[in-house]
Amino acid sequence: MLLGSAFIMALSFSSCSDDDKGSSVSEEKLVGKWNFSTVKIASGGHSLGEQPHYENEDGCPNDYFQINADNTIVWGDYWIGCDLEEYSGTWALDGKNMNVTIDGESQNVKVSSVSASKLKIVQTYSEGGVSYTETTTFNKVN
Repeated sequence: MLLGSAFIMALSFSSCSDDDKGSSVSEEKLVGKWNFSTVKIASGGHSLGEQPHYENEDGCPNDYFQINADNTIVWGDYWIGCDLEEYSGTWALDGKNMNVTIDGESQNVKVSSVSASKLKIVQTYSEGGVSYTETTTFNKVN
């Protein structure tokens, strides 16, 4: 199912050892609306460089996550023609680890860094026997 794969790609964050360094993550820092901004994908020592995030449709507002203080989350996904679909769920934070459940699919995610204006996550995954590291940056919407 397309929704399931997009959800997994958007949310299945895990970390590299360097991601554990830096400032702490608090629920207060995560609460807000976060637009998908950029993505950098690397494999085998090669990187594609930072590019506009593939979840965003050309000519449409950026896809987003709305993380709420009541531990609910909304994923706003713009499709071709800028039709918006929203998927709701819940989230819980434990250190830098966040458990997110949307439409019955749960993922444990790792926050690499968060500031007043940027959220960065690192995802590592394997596909067809090849390992990839994907760094996604979100911009906070005020």
